[in-house]
Amino acid sequence: MEKSKRLRHVLLAGAAAALLAAAAGFLCAYLSGWIQFNQPSRERFPLRGVDVSSYQGDIDWEALRRQGVSFAFIKATEGSGSQDLRFADNWQGATNASLYAGAYHFFSYDSPGETQADNYIGTVPRQAGTLPPVVDVEFYGDWEKHPPGRSEVEPELKALLNRLEEGLWRQADPLCHREGLHPLFAGGL
Repeated sequence: MEKSKRLRHVLLAGAAAALLAAAAGFLCAYLSGWIQFNQPSRERFPLRGVDVSSYQGDIDWEALRRQGVSFAFIKATEGSGSQDLRFADNWQGATNASLYAGAYHFFSYDSPGETQADNYIGTVPRQAGTLPPVVDVEFYGDWEKHPPGRSEVEPELKALLNRLEEGLWRQADPLCHREGLHPLFAGGL
């Protein structure tokens, strides 16, 4: 019985040592850049960009440029009356760092599409060389548990996109998150 107890302790110590060695090896591989998370192939995806809002706080745009980031989509507005508190600073920082800048609008299910477009148009500067507007469409709050149907969303989203195109002279693109809206718009908008 004493031998089996000792053998169990040796096996447990060996397993703990192997686990510790594997963790140390993984950490070294990560820190040296051999393992990278959320880093798709540069060969297949040579352009790198970021999506930012006030939640990221102060952003070192020059550091992003040095890391190979070439474009940024910056949150500008939400719904009919909300503007991102850091939009102007982020827009200026991105353009000063010579990044291609685009602005996005967070779609609200609680206000008309046309007034949401007016909010965006009144907030985002019209500048040559900027990326087209993007509308971030995702479920949030109670809408996650009780999502609206296509018949409720489509008219307001179309009104928003049409008004953006009229007011900005370019096509806007809806960005739908996999978790929610894909089933609503799988057949197109």
